[in-house]
Amino acid sequence: MTVTGEARGVGQAYRVAVHLHESAGTPATIVAIDLTFTTGTSATVSAHFDQPISDAANVCPANGSVDSRELVVVDADPSHAYATTAQARVSFTDNSTVIGTTTGSAAVPPLIPPPPQTFVLTGVITDAGTHAGIPGASLNVLAGPNAGKSATTDSSGTYVMRDLLADSFRLRASASDYDSGEQGVTVPTIPRADFILTKSCGYTLSPSSGLASFGPLTNAFTVTPNTANNCPWVATTPDSWIALIGPTTGTGSGSVGYSIKERGSATPRDGHIVVGWPNGTASFTLTQPAVTCPAPITVAVPASGGEGFVNVGASCYFSTTIAIDVPWIRIFGTMGGGTYLEPVFASNSSGVPRTGHITLTGDGLYLQITVNQAGS
Repeated sequence: MTVTGEARGVGQAYRVAVHLHESAGTPATIVAIDLTFTTGTSATVSAHFDQPISDAANVCPANGSVDSRELVVVDADPSHAYATTAQARVSFTDNSTVIGTTTGSAAVPPLIPPPPQTFVLTGVITDAGTHAGIPGASLNVLAGPNAGKSATTDSSGTYVMRDLLADSFRLRASASDYDSGEQGVTVPTIPRADFILTKSCGYTLSPSSGLASFGPLTNAFTVTPNTANNCPWVATTPDSWIALIGPTTGTGSGSVGYSIKERGSATPRDGHIVVGWPNGTASFTLTQPAVTCPAPITVAVPASGGEGFVNVGASCYFSTTIAIDVPWIRIFGTMGGGTYLEPVFASNSSGVPRTGHITLTGDGLYLQITVNQAGS
């Protein structure tokens, strides 16, 4: 027996084909087939079928096989459970007056669940500036049982997304030269989802970083659009030690100037200039390394005095304040861009050696220059 079942609006139906084989060597006329369906030990529905093979011929040939036609049994009682077993009782004769019977049974396979109901989502994708539909825009479901479902807008910006399962999900709309948009959609509660997309734009800073050694410094970087659509940008800085000079706004290509007046300190620091535009930013990083001073220095000066040069490093002089503890030492100037300090020493006619100090301090920096002068 071959058995299938199906759910109906009320109750269920079963379709059966009985496979018969004659083994006694005599043609057998199939008189009738009686079908009974049971759930466990309880019968739920039965049916009787005369002429079960066909209306014209109901004979199983000697030593041969034949199949019944499809026998349909409808159980319209909604209180009945779906059957688990089908039993067939076949009545036949060998052209004598004696009617014989044979039986068989088969399990009823579980119901195949009906295909899930699906729904349609529609909408229009428009340009935020012109309010015209955007052709060729893409719609994509991002997650859930509908993930991977997609649609494309037609020439008017309209889309139709079919075969969606009931669910709540995120839907993304995207189009060339536009910033993408997302929204939550619940199908079938919300059968329409429209999007308004804004022309995309973005900028690149060149260079994207700079070095402000020990200042002062004045420089600039360029702002270059990297999309076909230009939009307004504005430059700002959160760091008080960086000053912006010149225009700080623009549309399309431009330049941002900046200056550093502070000399720095013993602690390195990074500053930033942020260029922002609708839906985006880029940052220019300005690094000021730590200022250093050399180890304590001792200078020997003859009694006759004169000028000298002391190497205090490339930045120590500019980042500190100078103090001198004796009147016979003064600072004439510097050489090498501040790298060399140029002190002047008065002569010592006292005959007694003497010592003085030049001290550089400030911003966590310290350097002491000890001057030992002989006596005449």
